[in-house]
Amino acid sequence: MKISAFIPLVVFAVISCSQNKNTPVSEDKKSNIQAIGGNKDEHGCLSSAGYRWSELKNDCIQIFNVGQRLNPIHVDKDEAIISSFIIMSSDHSKAELHIEDKQLILAKTGEYTFEKDNYKYDYKKCMLYIDGKEAYELEESK
Repeated sequence: MKISAFIPLVVFAVISCSQNKNTPVSEDKKSNIQAIGGNKDEHGCLSSAGYRWSELKNDCIQIFNVGQRLNPIHVDKDEAIISSFIIMSSDHSKAELHIEDKQLILAKTGEYTFEKDNYKYDYKKCMLYIDGKEAYELEESK
């Protein structure tokens, strides 16, 4: 007796769960559906997964895995630390700086220095200068 009452309950559960799978989605709803994690930039880099285009590497990279992290020297209390990253070319003739939303290629101007506009990176000191002032330094290992 108990089994015969249980069977209709199971059949009802299976039918009600399967009804949503067969319900067609209207064209209006389809246009509003976006794939999660599918945001790509103009180079095809999957930005939602942390990839950015690198001119020096000529590839999509995760800058936080490839570049050297530079942290701001002066941070106010309770202010978020927003790091910058630097990548050196294999022949050390150029440096690629990723700072805020900008990407700059710095040209070698001295034995250890690379510059563009108001940015100067000292490879030996691991220091980034902006407008001639120390602004970012290599993140210390913890």
